[in-house]
Amino acid sequence: MKRFISLVILTLVLAACGRPDISGDYVALSTGTVSLLQITETPDGHIQGTWERTQIENSGMLSTNHFVVAGTTDGHSITLSATASNPDHGVSHTSHFGTIVVTETIASRQAAVWKVNRSGTVSGNTISLVSPYRTVEYRRGTPDEYYSAYRKLVTQSGKVAMENYQRQQAMLRAEKNANGSH
Repeated sequence: MKRFISLVILTLVLAACGRPDISGDYVALSTGTVSLLQITETPDGHIQGTWERTQIENSGMLSTNHFVVAGTTDGHSITLSATASNPDHGVSHTSHFGTIVVTETIASRQAAVWKVNRSGTVSGNTISLVSPYRTVEYRRGTPDEYYSAYRKLVTQSGKVAMENYQRQQAMLRAEKNANGSH
């Protein structure tokens, strides 16, 4: 009987040692950009979720991209495929996530469909995804962290837009003064 109980306990301990589920919310922060990755992992290692990325453009405007994510993980490596449709972007738009791969006309408007693949690693509370430009680290977080960083970007974007406006006004004044002195 003791042997049977020991075997049951050993089986339960070994079952508990399985790889951790990476389901959850992950936030990536960098200068002028914030991203939120929300994923759910199935027991067989498939991933589904969403990916949202907001950045400040040079103009000061905020640009937000929403992606649907699917992929796989073995608990150590991860592969994601992200798809987004943004009907307001033109054919040559490029972002941190990739380049438009399909363009089609929908209701007389150009619709850009982005399909992006990323791979990387999972380590503890961090998912590192490799992009063509750099590795982006997503740390386990909360949507509140993302929205807090988003609000800071809104403030920053207002400052950038104001700086651009002031620079344009100064250039117009200088041009007016140069034309008026001839």
